[in-house]
Amino acid sequence: VSYFFELECDSSPADEAASFKNMKMRQAEASPYFRVCCIGGDGVEKEEIIGFINSTRCVSFEEESMSHHDPEGSLLAIHSVVIRKDKRRNGYATKMLTDYIHHIARNHANLEKLVLIAKQHLLRFYISCGFKCLGLSNIVHGRDPWFDLDLDLQLMIGEKFWVVDSFAENFGGGNPAAVVLVNPKLMNHDDTWMQIVAQEFNLSETAFIQMYEKDVYSIRFFSPTCEVDLCGHATLAAAAVIFEKRSDSCIEKSQRLLLKANNHDLAIKRANNTYIMKFPWKDTIDVPLLGAKEILIECLLGGLGITKQSIIYLGIGVDNEDVLVEVKECSFEDVGKSGFDLNELCKPDCYTRGVIVCCRNSSKDYDFKSRFFGPKCGIAEDPVTGSAHCLLAPYFGKLLKKKRLIGHQESSRGGIVECELVENQSEAKYVMIKGSALFASSGVLHMK
Repeated sequence: VSYFFELECDSSPADEAASFKNMKMRQAEASPYFRVCCIGGDGVEKEEIIGFINSTRCVSFEEESMSHHDPEGSLLAIHSVVIRKDKRRNGYATKMLTDYIHHIARNHANLEKLVLIAKQHLLRFYISCGFKCLGLSNIVHGRDPWFDLDLDLQLMIGEKFWVVDSFAENFGGGNPAAVVLVNPKLMNHDDTWMQIVAQEFNLSETAFIQMYEKDVYSIRFFSPTCEVDLCGHATLAAAAVIFEKRSDSCIEKSQRLLLKANNHDLAIKRANNTYIMKFPWKDTIDVPLLGAKEILIECLLGGLGITKQSIIYLGIGVDNEDVLVEVKECSFEDVGKSGFDLNELCKPDCYTRGVIVCCRNSSKDYDFKSRFFGPKCGIAEDPVTGSAHCLLAPYFGKLLKKKRLIGHQESSRGGIVECELVENQSEAKYVMIKGSALFASSGVLHMK
């Protein structure tokens, strides 16, 4: 400890260098995070210690938390990166810190980030080693100002993923979606890689998110067989991950987030334990192609057992993605009772994604019931489909003359979706979709 203390004092002003007591504590209590840099001399077998790095675990990036070692802390605060004066300007510091980062990432998977404070003249060095500058620090240590920096260790070992139950009040309910945080610095993840990952999860949707700027993320959605344009429950799952697992100070303060999908900008805000998502309003129109309606009716009978007599309305979304079938409430329970024939449902060419079967609800608990079948995107039946409510809410809003509606998707898992129709002159009409989410599992992908 005495030798390391001498190196420390020789490298830092007196009002910034660690005390002997602190150096001793860090080596005794946080020894797994105290590593040295050694070199061998010409013809000399004995290695020579020329530098060291020491760190302690903490729960938050604050002076009080960083002043002691908390073995359960998810952050690792680096206190000293020191190379002996006569060995500087030879690249040893870069090699030592890079080796340190990779060692910690490989051997301490439960740590989330490395954090440190640095003077302005050292920012380029730390950034070149992978750290991100967060701005001026509130920590006072000596006379000169410091800057906060961090490095996300989870991204060093592979893409982090979460499985989230969206629109769920209890585990086993709602609709599970996988969310993968993509790190573009690891490798160029193309569409083929994303599709393979989605197949591995084999959930109705897997969302891939990537930070775009401070409170903006890009998002893409993949079913096990193809990419889809929009997905409500995967959007909800992604929002929960960003707010609760990846949020930065900007998002925490505003409680707002923007997800940029292929063809939609999805604004989301958090209120207590729920998420409110701004989704596009989609009107339903009559099936436009001559003869297509009759083909649809035949396929609904063969695919889901829906008879022509039970159908109240048969239409399609303006974007031709989904068919909407309103049936009599007494017939709703019979839908798919004898099984599904997805091949039969795939036959019509007038839609590109799925079939929504719905009915008005006579009880006061919710306004309508629905089920969603996605034969053209590899989904037999989706447990809870947020994006289907872009059609369902405007459709039933008009029928029931209501702006606020509650829908219940009656799959085996089931889920409640709250909707609000918003119309104003300043912008296009849209649907606010509200739901909650539960984290079921998380981990790291090893698929390269």
